Amino acid sequence: MRPACEVWNSATSGLLACAAAASHRGTTLSNAAALSNDKSARMTQKPVFVCSHVFKRRCPILLVSHSDEDWEFLCGGAHEEEELPSDVSLHDLLEADPTLWMIVDLPVNWEAERESAEAAWEKWPIH
Repeated sequence: MRPACEVWNSATSGLLACAAAASHRGTTLSNAAALSNDKSARMTQKPVFVCSHVFKRRCPILLVSHSDEDWEFLCGGAHEEEELPSDVSLHDLLEADPTLWMIVDLPVNWEAERESAEAAWEKWPIH
């Protein structure tokens, strides 16, 4: 588990981070945009869970888990035991961080993680 995250300025993400992540994965921004247009109608209104650091915009999303049709978007840091996740729309997360389009096709019982908001996503099945 990562140490508690530092304050994150969401202005540092956006299209530059999306371009960096896309270039790591061999996906162009235009391909990501086409994927986003195709999937947006059926996916973006889905409620998902976020940790308190992501909800308060203190940290970027660095860990995503898709298990049994539930999605969790987490910072990967430590949390107090009494902290509860919040639910938000996937649409809001995708607008705040376009790099999440790179993992919206994550299969059930898979996770994705990255080292920073600018890093490429790594994916693997949940054991």
